[in-house]
Amino acid sequence: MKPRIFLIIFLMCFIFGCGGSGDGGDDNSASTQSAQILYINDPTIECQSRLLVETQEFVYQRNVKSIIDNNQLHLTYFSPAGNGDYIIKYLYFDIVSLLEMNTGNNQSVIQVDHSRDMQIGFTTDNSPLFMYQGGSYPTCGETEQSDIMLSLFQNDQWQEYTISIGTVERNPVINNGLAGYSSDMIVDSTNTIHMCFQFLYEGCDSMNYNYPDLWYIQFSHNNLNELPEHEVVEGNEYENSNKQNNAGEHCSIALDNNNVPFIFYFFVDSPPNRDNGLRVAYRNFQNNWETQWIDKDIHVDSISASWNDNQEKMAVAYYVTQNSYGSRNNVLMYAEQTYSGWQSFVVDKSCYCGNYCNLTFDNNGEPIIAYRAAKTRSNIPLNQLKIARRKSNVWKSYFCSAKINNSSIVEDIGVDNTIHVDDNSIYITSFSNETHGIYLITGNMEDME
Repeated sequence: MKPRIFLIIFLMCFIFGCGGSGDGGDDNSASTQSAQILYINDPTIECQSRLLVETQEFVYQRNVKSIIDNNQLHLTYFSPAGNGDYIIKYLYFDIVSLLEMNTGNNQSVIQVDHSRDMQIGFTTDNSPLFMYQGGSYPTCGETEQSDIMLSLFQNDQWQEYTISIGTVERNPVINNGLAGYSSDMIVDSTNTIHMCFQFLYEGCDSMNYNYPDLWYIQFSHNNLNELPEHEVVEGNEYENSNKQNNAGEHCSIALDNNNVPFIFYFFVDSPPNRDNGLRVAYRNFQNNWETQWIDKDIHVDSISASWNDNQEKMAVAYYVTQNSYGSRNNVLMYAEQTYSGWQSFVVDKSCYCGNYCNLTFDNNGEPIIAYRAAKTRSNIPLNQLKIARRKSNVWKSYFCSAKINNSSIVEDIGVDNTIHVDDNSIYITSFSNETHGIYLITGNMEDME
């Protein structure tokens, strides 16, 4: 963090005051609470960074995914291959060796064309698999591949399988659609793969871009000879009510301790209500999908769901870009499941922040979120990585000063974040818009007291 930015902010706070927002931004509902925030003067913690890979500028954001497990860092990203094509690259590192500046392993996985989204998961024997938008093109001549694909390592080579082609039953002539604009994947303890994704394109009717459905698939990676059946979690109804809504954007899936799927997503209801906000769908005891509002009258642009095993509750971090309960937009929010329903909290509204949020928990089951701070409320650019931590029911936020070799600071970072906590150590993978590099950033929990 550059000192001159903090000097400007300090002077503004001294003149105008920074103790509270004064915009009624915490009065959205009885279930939403304003956390105690260290405004503007958020402290900075020193973090160390290691450059994992240098890439070219991405066509789309959210193209870097990583998982840290058993001291192994698994990283996947899109790499341009020329002629508008991309290669999904997969790297894995031993954390100890990486921190000693040794190199990792790099493999090409599969070449794809203009894929918009990609996820990574692991089977119980630590075999990686990748979900992405690929396959064939729609009959209408769309330029983006239209299917959900899965790639995994079998028989000493990468094998690619088609998982969903987005069939439109109500159009017998042109019956393929576009699947996968927004997607997520998780593998449970029985090696069952759970996928959620949007289905946007029906019968080559471009109007249906405005009314996507949220789909869900579960299957085993050992049985990929046939397309698995999909389920419509929430979406449009054309036969009876002609109900048109927008479901599934920025979907994030998590499993509870019984492997029950919870899918969080942005939702816009059909007229006349047109309610919009953060929504969750989950399996009930009758094995049907049940939906609930978590936060209404907001627009959500980034969602990260996770099961809190320590406290046995489901939780989600989300980035609100617009809301109807105050003039202050672009804030980071957090919600968790309670016995009386979902309870939401404002985590950080000190600046325009919350995009690329990623949620995890410390050893005590307290939430920790990595996210991007774009600019101050006075439009001074920040473009930095932040970390928010809840302790003793108080949220505190910190700028993470990502230093290279204890000297220069990585600028314009905080994109495509993934955070992992191991005892007192924090590990974050993050992309820099300035260097086009993917970094591993490490910090100490003791610096966030």
